[in-house]
Amino acid sequence: MDLSIVLIVVGIGSFIVWFLDSGIYHIFDLISHILFLLAFSLLYNPIPVGRFAATPGKRALKLRVVRSNGSRVGYRRALVRELAKFGPLLTVNAVVMAFRSDRRGLHDLLADTVVVRLDGQ
Repeated sequence: MDLSIVLIVVGIGSFIVWFLDSGIYHIFDLISHILFLLAFSLLYNPIPVGRFAATPGKRALKLRVVRSNGSRVGYRRALVRELAKFGPLLTVNAVVMAFRSDRRGLHDLLADTVVVRLDGQ
C-alpha cells in the first residue's frame, strides 16, 4: 500500500516536472525525476514513523513500528531505518529477513525496531 502511495505521488510529481519543461527531454529532466523520487522516498517513511509510529499503509493494516523494547521510534531511528533500505543494502535486507524467524530485516536491526500488529498478533 505504501508503495502505491509513493508511486502515485512520484508519478504526479514527474508529470508536473514534465509539463513545466520546455518539451525537450534532456539529462536534467532525468536528474530532477531521480532527485524528486529520492527526496520523497526519504521523507515518506521517516516522518510518519517518527511521529505516528506508522506510515499510512501500515496504519491501514493496523501495524506499528516500535523499538524492540516497545518504546517510540523517533525521527532519527526512523531515518536510519529508511536509509538501510537503499542501494545494495536492499538485497542484504531481503536475505536477513528470509533467515530470521522474527522477520526483522537489516533496517530493523540497525535501527533497533520491530513492526507489531495492533491487535497483538
